[in-house]
Amino acid sequence: MFNASFQSINSAAGGFINSTVVDSIATDAISGTVTVLFKSGAVYRYDNVSRRAIVKFNIDNAARSLGKFINNTCKADGVSYVELAPAMWYSLITAV
Repeated sequence: MFNASFQSINSAAGGFINSTVVDSIATDAISGTVTVLFKSGAVYRYDNVSRRAIVKFNIDNAARSLGKFINNTCKADGVSYVELAPAMWYSLITAV
């Protein structure tokens, strides 16, 4: 799942990207899939994401904003999503 282009907030690929909501993101321009790990621990996979938007996001370091990318691209019409892991699950495993 994270074999295409995995980007942590502090990535070598684009430097530090500040986000108050997103922890990390994995993009796959070939399949049009984006997987997002939110700071709450919830993990969502977005399918049928614009491949052009994914490539532009990965290339354009100056204009990169995780929140804008998710809100404008991953939540666009025609994009479907599935919750892979709920935030509640994350809070249970980190409490140990």
